[in-house]
Amino acid sequence: MKKSLKLCVILFVSTLLLCGSAALAQETTEGAAVFTESTQGQGVAPPAPLAPPQEPATSAMETEGTGAGHSLLGSSAEEAGKEIQKWVNRIVPPSWRKVGWVLPHYQWVLFAFLVFCALVVGKVARIVLSQIIERGFKKRNFVPEEVSAEWLAKPAGFIVVGTCLTVAVAAVRFPEGVKASFYLGIRLFVLCCTTWLALRLTEVIARYALQRLQRRQANYYAVIIPLLSRTAKILIFCIGAISCAEALSLPVTALLGGLGIGGMAFAFAAKDGIANVFGSFTVVADRPFEVGDWIITNNCEGTVEVVGIRSTRIRTFDHSVITIPNNLLVTTIVNNMGKRRFRRHKTTLSLTYSTSPEKVEDFCAEVEKNIAEHPATSKDMPVQVAFYEMTAYSLDIFVNYFLQVPGRPEELVARQEVLLGVMRTASKMNVDFAFPTQSIEILKE
Repeated sequence: MKKSLKLCVILFVSTLLLCGSAALAQETTEGAAVFTESTQGQGVAPPAPLAPPQEPATSAMETEGTGAGHSLLGSSAEEAGKEIQKWVNRIVPPSWRKVGWVLPHYQWVLFAFLVFCALVVGKVARIVLSQIIERGFKKRNFVPEEVSAEWLAKPAGFIVVGTCLTVAVAAVRFPEGVKASFYLGIRLFVLCCTTWLALRLTEVIARYALQRLQRRQANYYAVIIPLLSRTAKILIFCIGAISCAEALSLPVTALLGGLGIGGMAFAFAAKDGIANVFGSFTVVADRPFEVGDWIITNNCEGTVEVVGIRSTRIRTFDHSVITIPNNLLVTTIVNNMGKRRFRRHKTTLSLTYSTSPEKVEDFCAEVEKNIAEHPATSKDMPVQVAFYEMTAYSLDIFVNYFLQVPGRPEELVARQEVLLGVMRTASKMNVDFAFPTQSIEILKE
């Protein structure tokens, strides 16, 4: 509320300065004209005192409405302001009609009151919209993260303030130049707030769509949503900038033509950025991975977090973030570990040379049986356990099997259970595991 009051004071002071400048210029012109007429008669005479200015009549420009406020907000707000002006003129007593500074006193009081009402109406509209949006979030089971109903309703409240300010300006008989400046400023203000609202609405829609897709486990579309959201924000910003340029009467066509001429030079200078943009669409169309997949490239390994317009961010197992430009990601080799139907586990069990051949054979059979009976191992892929090599210090048993689990955490749990089963089997059969040893023989002469 303090910020709103500051805005009201700034707007009121600016109005006083503009109207004062206009009044000073008008009085100077009228005084010079009177003095010139008097000098053309009988000698030079002091200028006649100026008659008290009368209330200006409504001009054709006020009746038709200025283009700035009329084109954006429509004539309804201005017509409402003029109706307020007529009603106030009928009920104001003659003592209040005395002209003070450019306008009668009651006109200043009316303008200050309407500006205050505009700020109050904007605050009320913001609160009401926040409650409505909050109910909509709860109805659709949308849990906003880093956004809120108040966050979305804030620019909408400012748009209501701009509309009410149009009524306030139309209700007061400002000079034509001042009124046109007010309408232009209000139009730019409402355009900026509308662009602001569209950007925030796009962000909320994108977050809602991502939550719905995550509940359905549609990770592929979760890659498309951020790209569409960023593209929509760029288009909204461009449309808002063009609308503001048109409100300022800038040559939009010439500006766009100049952009077309310089487009080739810009494209040549930003060829890497454009290649990254096309690379992002290639990643989305080709679908080599999805958000949440574990991938391995030539330079990094980790989980895909975000696929952006320019780059892709990967969270490594050290919890650092690696950013890879999309044009490099398209041309490099990507090993998508998240697309595996089965997760292979290959290891070697080293037994001591003191283990008898019968124990080695029985141990291999028991380990193979335990792995095959584990609920997480794949029944479509073979379990391989075999004595295959004799090294310098151990008898090596090759173990190879496949796990059918949904993710990395489940894989680690299954591996632990299988290896603990191997250790229990070795302990039950009195089989010892070997480790690198070296025998030193000392000869005495």
